[in-house]
Amino acid sequence: MTEVMVTSGGTEALTSAILAVVEPATRWWFSSRCMIPTAIIRQAGGIPRLVRLEPPHWRLTEKRCEAFFQPHTKAVLFNNPLNPAAVVYPREDLELLARFCQEFDTVCDLRPGLEHVIFRRPRTYSR
Repeated sequence: MTEVMVTSGGTEALTSAILAVVEPATRWWFSSRCMIPTAIIRQAGGIPRLVRLEPPHWRLTEKRCEAFFQPHTKAVLFNNPLNPAAVVYPREDLELLARFCQEFDTVCDLRPGLEHVIFRRPRTYSR
């Protein structure tokens, strides 16, 4: 790593990253409606696109990646776990995404979608 950026928060970091790589008419795609910075992308001249992942498993597929990756696809913002479905993607899905990102020279921002959720132990009761 040769460059380091320090920001005052996640929104500022995401905005800076988007403004650093977006170009007019480039496409950005998303795995979730949560945390979609569409206004920032549009302001910089990019085109935001939402990838619809289907229930019940919400998996990435070869067919879905082929439909969304195009020569103008510049970046992917991908939540893992997927928020709000709370799906944790298996290694195969992430490797598929990585392969398409490499093939199309696309930046991938893999975001933890549930970083503020705290799982508490279920309460146990005895007689």
